[in-house]
Amino acid sequence: MKISIQSSGITDVLGYKEGFAAIKKAKFNAVDFGLNVFPLSFFEEEEKLLIILKK
Repeated sequence: MKISIQSSGITDVLGYKEGFAAIKKAKFNAVDFGLNVFPLSFFEEEEKLLIILKK
């Protein structure tokens, strides 16, 4: 069995770098990147999306 978790509950508190490190340390097999925390207009501009993914 593989176990997954949604990222938004962790990355909202710890930030992206520390949040994903905590998920990895907890040995989850997969992550659902919580896109639902962003307004739809956010994805209309590629530059904004690239900024958040580089963090």
